[in-house]
Amino acid sequence: MIGSTVRKLRSPATWRRLWARLVAMEAALATTEAEIHDRRISRLEAEMVEARARIGLPTLAAPSRSVASSGPP
Repeated sequence: MIGSTVRKLRSPATWRRLWARLVAMEAALATTEAEIHDRRISRLEAEMVEARARIGLPTLAAPSRSVASSGPP
């Protein structure tokens, strides 16, 4: 059992997977709360445009992003 663990630790594929997981975790931690909110708002806006088009309502003008971005960082 110890031999298989040692073999796994010596495997380059094991270290590549570990490194890839660490990179993904670092990217996830670098995402700010404001970015998460912006993504959610963008997704909801796209869903609203799709829903309005599906039922035949005219599309609304895109909201000004300068107002949303003028808040605290």
